[in-house]
Amino acid sequence: MSPLSTTTIRRLLWGVAVVCLGVWLWYQLDGALFRAVEGRRLDRALASGGPAPAVDAPTAADGTAARADREQPAATSPASLPPDEPAAAAEPAPAADTHVLGRLEIPRLDLSVLVAEGIDARTLRRAAGHVPGTAAPGSPGNVAIAGHRDGVFRRLEDAARDDLVVLETPGGRARYRIKGIDVVTPDATEVLAPTERSTLTLITCYPFNWMGPAPERFVVRAELLGPEG
Repeated sequence: MSPLSTTTIRRLLWGVAVVCLGVWLWYQLDGALFRAVEGRRLDRALASGGPAPAVDAPTAADGTAARADREQPAATSPASLPPDEPAAAAEPAPAADTHVLGRLEIPRLDLSVLVAEGIDARTLRRAAGHVPGTAAPGSPGNVAIAGHRDGVFRRLEDAARDDLVVLETPGGRARYRIKGIDVVTPDATEVLAPTERSTLTLITCYPFNWMGPAPERFVVRAELLGPEG
């Protein structure tokens, strides 16, 4: 068998490049359309109003809120934190919908992202994802949300202690204050464990400028504020 000619190799490389570019453009278009359509849908749901979220109110005198924290169902125990690039096998069926839960904002960073349920490849390509097994957005306990460092959580690199974080769902608006930032290994699943205080845990991969799958995870922990916080 004769070796491939330079022209043939060049054509093959160009073909691979065109396919890769096409896939990248499709992902970008899919994400942009999703955020535009679902963002408008969420805005309508938020505008329709609803009951104030229990987590954004002062703890009741009888300790009801504190007990709700303790009664939060135990988090699942995955082998590791959300991966940098979810496996293709994690993709849902082509017709599956991504369920939007709310919107996460960090005003100082000008960061505003949709939050959807799940951490599969499609969801994290379109939005930040609520980690299954942790408290639901708008509920007491530890609400964990993951996002790509080169996507929706790109600006999280500049997060700082005391930054305000707002999580808004159709059920109401909860405000958090960042209390700590850590870099951990992918197997540090304790950051997903239930907490007695209402907590928001944001997770992305680290370092932010790493080429290829990142070896560590960047974890931001924030605690719920009262109405005057």
